[in-house]
Amino acid sequence: MTMFAAELVATGGVPPEHDVDSVADVLWLAMDARNYDWLVRTRGWSVERFQRWYADTVSAAVLA
Repeated sequence: MTMFAAELVATGGVPPEHDVDSVADVLWLAMDARNYDWLVRTRGWSVERFQRWYADTVSAAVLA
């Protein structure tokens, strides 16, 4: 996640209040397996819906 975070920060699309570490924290938190387990296995979300949620959540949290 740190390498992905570094690439995101390098694009210039991340607001200045975020650094590589804070972006990596968001990526790790959103990708926690418990989120997948709860939303897909317990709540019945499709895998595609989870993938959209992950992308939308991370984008909203770390991109300008």
